[in-house]
Amino acid sequence: RTGNLRLSVSDRLRGLSDPEKSIVETLEQMQKEVPMDELSYQASVPHNQMAGILLGLEVKKVIKFMPGKKYRLAV
Repeated sequence: RTGNLRLSVSDRLRGLSDPEKSIVETLEQMQKEVPMDELSYQASVPHNQMAGILLGLEVKKVIKFMPGKKYRLAV
């Protein structure tokens, strides 16, 4: 398949846990790089769970860790 490689929100959410979905939806809505503290607040995910969830999303290549300790959706 050629053309647009950008995944839709529904494609990104397939197979994710509820907290993972909340983080991905928040990043999709914000359309910018977001620090973990702000992402935790905006996605309503407890801060003490964020590191593990974000690492899992990085491994799945759903999000990217950026300079300045910020996160964004992977392309």
